[in-house]
Amino acid sequence: MKFLDKIINAELEEKFFKRVVFASIIIILLFLFIVFLNFGIMPNYIVDQDADTKNDGKVEYRIDSISTGRKYIEITGWAYRKGQNLGYFDNRFVIRNEETHKYKVLNTEMQIVDEFFSIDGKYDCRRAGMYAKSLAFGLSKGLYQIFIEYKSDDENILFDTGILFNYGQ
Repeated sequence: MKFLDKIINAELEEKFFKRVVFASIIIILLFLFIVFLNFGIMPNYIVDQDADTKNDGKVEYRIDSISTGRKYIEITGWAYRKGQNLGYFDNRFVIRNEETHKYKVLNTEMQIVDEFFSIDGKYDCRRAGMYAKSLAFGLSKGLYQIFIEYKSDDENILFDTGILFNYGQ
């Protein structure tokens, strides 16, 4: 109860009040720093045991653009399954360092692509667009290969797009 009494009577104990405000600001800044690190570091990616690593023409895709800067990687493109509506979005860009063969996953957002509204006259694949931009803290310089992780209701496909790019060189 003494602690609550001190807060209630803070105007009487100005020194205690200043300490509480300072500590609160430090805690908030620490929390924001941790959140920033969570968005800034690309997590490692482990290929699932049940993942199909061959596309075999099941998925139509295209990489539209790749942009790299000193501290970021940005990739846009699209992917959809032939003969199937794209009901929900769970696709991601994955990159692999050609030297170390380590995989990193990029935070990927769905983009609406209206031109895919009616594929073959009956399939709605407007959610096929993919956009990824990640900060590249801790990413080593080198040659990277782009993969697409395509997940739908009963499939988990991770396939190589055949596209390479240089980061940091």
